Amino acid sequence: MTVNRSIKILLTALLFLLVSSSVALAQRGNADFDRGRADATADLNRGVYKVNFFQGFDARMRSDCDCPSLDDIYQSILQERYEIAIRSVAVSDPEDLNIARDYANGYNSVSKPAIKSIYGDAFFVQVIAEARTEFETRYAAKERKRQAWPEEFQKNVKSL
Repeated sequence: MTVNRSIKILLTALLFLLVSSSVALAQRGNADFDRGRADATADLNRGVYKVNFFQGFDARMRSDCDCPSLDDIYQSILQERYEIAIRSVAVSDPEDLNIARDYANGYNSVSKPAIKSIYGDAFFVQVIAEARTEFETRYAAKERKRQAWPEEFQKNVKSL
C-alpha cells in the first residue's frame, strides 16, 4: 500500500469519526433524543429489550414481489430468535421527521449497547448476515426471476 493511499484512508476515517461525533453531540441535549434515552432506560430496567427502526415516511417503497424484504427478515430474526422487540418509527407529517428520528436515535443509543453487552459487539452485524443468507436462500431467486419477466407480462399479472 502506498503512503498516499494510507494517508487517504486515515483522513477518510478521521473525517467519518468527526462527522459522527458532531452528529452525536448535536443530538445530546435534544429533548426528543433525551426522551428516547429515558424510555430505553425504563424499558431495560423492566427487562424489555427493544430496537427502534426509523422508517421515515410511513409509505415504504416495496417491490412487487410477495416475499418479505431484507429488513422484514432482519426484524423477524431479532424478534423470534432473540426476543428483541421491534418498534418501527414512521411519520406522515414532514414536520415530525426530526422528532421521530431523534427519538429513535436516542432510544437506540441506550438499547443497542445493552443488547451488545449480552450478545457481543458484532451481534447486529451477525444478524444482518443471517438475514441476508436467509433472503438469498429463500427469496432472491424468486425476485430475480420476477424482475426478468417482460414488462408487459408483469402488467398483465398485476391486472388479474
